[in-house]
Amino acid sequence: MAQFNEPWYVFSRYGDLEIRTKDSDELIAVLVPSERGYARRIVQCVDACARLDTKTLDMIGAFGGLSRDIAVKVVLEDNAALVKQRDDLATALRKYQAAGFGNSTDFAKQGEAYDAAVEALANVKG
Repeated sequence: MAQFNEPWYVFSRYGDLEIRTKDSDELIAVLVPSERGYARRIVQCVDACARLDTKTLDMIGAFGGLSRDIAVKVVLEDNAALVKQRDDLATALRKYQAAGFGNSTDFAKQGEAYDAAVEALANVKG
């Protein structure tokens, strides 16, 4: 759950720019039209940091912020973990299917497939 009702968006109304929450349309800030670039940047930064708690953001700020290289590395590491989870689950499901549950009496094969599925599911985050 987002701490500050992220995601946000920029909305133009009566010549001013408003930053609002997408889910509840709550008004966060009003800026003048010449600050459109700032408004977009604020929204992108807040949305990008939605899963980070304030203490973590304080620590990142204390070290000069995130560089592009660090941000890319974090994204790639997250994606690699998700790809591994997907692959492990697919392998476990294939084993389960190959064991022929309901059509086979090879209980050793079924037990191995069950153990693989339990292990793969235990490693899923979220």
